[in-house]
Amino acid sequence: MIVSFAINLASAYAKAPLDRALGRLSKRKRDKSAREQREISTMLEAAKRQKDGVVLLSIQELRLVVIGITLAVLCILLLLLLELEASSLNLTLPLVILVPLLLFLAFFCLRRAAKISDALKLYETGKAEHEA
Repeated sequence: MIVSFAINLASAYAKAPLDRALGRLSKRKRDKSAREQREISTMLEAAKRQKDGVVLLSIQELRLVVIGITLAVLCILLLLLLELEASSLNLTLPLVILVPLLLFLAFFCLRRAAKISDALKLYETGKAEHEA
C-alpha cells in the first residue's frame, strides 16, 4: 500500500514536467520536419527553373552517393591497415583521427544524396499526377 501511494505521488508530480518535455521534443521534431520539407521544395523549384535542372540534380545525387561509398570503403581499408600495421610505421594516431573524419564525411554525403533523392521522387510524383 505504501509503495502504491509513493508511485501515485511520484507520477502526480512527474506528469507535468514530463508532458512539457515531451511536448518540446515533439515540437522540435515537427519544426525540423517542416524545415526539411521546405528545403526539399526550394531545391526542387530551383531545379525546375533551370533548363536541365532535374538532370543536374540527378547527377549531383549520383556523385554524392559514389563519394560516400568511396569514403566508407576507404575507412574500412584504413581500419584494416590499422589492424595489420607494423609497429615500426607508427601511423596509429593519424589513422585514428582520419577514420572518424572520413566516416562523418561519408555519412554527410549519403544523407545529402538521400535529400536530393527525396526531391527527385517528389518531382516524379508531381509529374505523374500532372500527366494523369
